[in-house]
Amino acid sequence: MAALSLAYLRFRRDKIFIVMLGLTAYFFYGYALYTIQGQYTSIYPVYLAIFGLSIYGLILGLLSFNYNGQNDYQLPKTVRIGISGFLLMILLVLVPVWWMQMSADIANHFPGENYAVFILDFGIVFPALAITAVKLLQNRSVGYVLGGVMLLKTLTICLSVGFGELFQAYYGSNPLDFGMLGIFGILTLISLGFFFSYIMKLRINPSV
Repeated sequence: MAALSLAYLRFRRDKIFIVMLGLTAYFFYGYALYTIQGQYTSIYPVYLAIFGLSIYGLILGLLSFNYNGQNDYQLPKTVRIGISGFLLMILLVLVPVWWMQMSADIANHFPGENYAVFILDFGIVFPALAITAVKLLQNRSVGYVLGGVMLLKTLTICLSVGFGELFQAYYGSNPLDFGMLGIFGILTLISLGFFFSYIMKLRINPSV
């Protein structure tokens, strides 16, 4: 993030800024988990600070773009539809999985270990994915910006979850969950491919 900030100050490229917002979305999600689930370590105030700053960074960053022009952002139709389909696929895969896990907690009237994930995903992330997919299909400027942000957020989160599954199996007492590892491994690879295609193919009008 520090390197990207310096690059943006030097070159003022919107693509760099979109990548920065994607990483900010990752910080928001990761540190939201730490704060909501009460990871009360000696640096808990730092978690709170990063969480709060990332929220306002995302809001102010997304508001800084001009969404009024019709041809300010351009992506090949195949890439645009592919990204939209991928984001909708994430919803089709994860919503039922998360709902089944959450249903057990609801039946027990007690939150499980991952209750913060359900809060963030059902309350914020899943609606954001749906909105982004729809705006891309509608060929709206906001969809182009959100598309890059959500792809990088998906890439970094899925990579982290996949690594976490391996880490817990190797260092902890939990057996390796091949199902979860497979789901998030595949999502990581697909999101990496789409993000690379997005960065390479996105065209931004200099007047934006």
